[in-house]
Amino acid sequence: MKAIPYHDVFLSHRFADRDAVQQLHDHIERDLGRSVYVDWIEHPELDRSKVSPETAEHFREVMRACSCLIFYAGPNAAESKWMPWELGFYDGRQGARRIAVYVDDLAAFDPGQQEYLNLYKRWWIDRHSLPGFLDQALDDTAAMNSATYDQWQRHARKIARDPVDYAISLVQWCYGASANALIDPERMQARGDEQPEGPLRAPAALYAPWYEMLRQQQAWYANMRQQWRSVRRMLPAPALAADDAARHSANFADPRAWLGMLAVPAWPIGNNGAEAMATAATEAAPAAPGPLALPPFPVPGDWLGQFEKMAAQMMPRPEARIT
Repeated sequence: MKAIPYHDVFLSHRFADRDAVQQLHDHIERDLGRSVYVDWIEHPELDRSKVSPETAEHFREVMRACSCLIFYAGPNAAESKWMPWELGFYDGRQGARRIAVYVDDLAAFDPGQQEYLNLYKRWWIDRHSLPGFLDQALDDTAAMNSATYDQWQRHARKIARDPVDYAISLVQWCYGASANALIDPERMQARGDEQPEGPLRAPAALYAPWYEMLRQQQAWYANMRQQWRSVRRMLPAPALAADDAARHSANFADPRAWLGMLAVPAWPIGNNGAEAMATAATEAAPAAPGPLALPPFPVPGDWLGQFEKMAAQMMPRPEARIT
């Protein structure tokens, strides 16, 4: 299947309305100068009649790479099985303010059984109001970042709630992403958040040792997170709420440092209890291959700022791609 380029508009529709969809597609591209994705135009080899994990993942990737979605509420739209799914995915991923419901006759439009379209009534549009929606959805420079605002909030909450777990998971992700980069992109198989699979880039004999090492490191840190969580569940509430400056100087390779980093007071659990937990975690921790390198730990007080800097350095993205 061809690579998925960036498009301004994902045009959600029912194939039975293809004549009107073709006209709308041509109008947006020719008259308004915007790029539009229509599956049977861009990827005619795709079998949309069959619901499969591969087809669903294809449409997820397409919608991630589109700046807005136009739901064409044509005469046959109510019978579509794909359109409500596309609408829900895009709403959850990108946000309702970048979704429009297009109808041929806005004055006479009645959603009928598609009552969920009332959620998007702000942008019920027709040919006359279409340019206004596109201007708002595509020309607002903040829109490129607003799609991930909820994701940044979620990450910030995770950092504040458990910075140790988050730091370990960040290193784990780095190793996993590096391993994924060694897989042949033309033959990679990836579904949602599952681990990508496929043959390695050529020459595979050169990349294989690196790939195995990266996967081992990824697994090592995944195991480490499990051990940390086991220790954390046994910590008293005062320790979990502590925000001591010593947090940033921890050695994650030694589970004993986890307790010291959180400034666990001796009186709630006793020195013997702390030593017993540390010993149990050390014995359960993976023995090999061990950590190779760790990024500097953010200084308390500026978790989000430090995270944004690290993310910007490690996760450069094309300006047109929205994830």
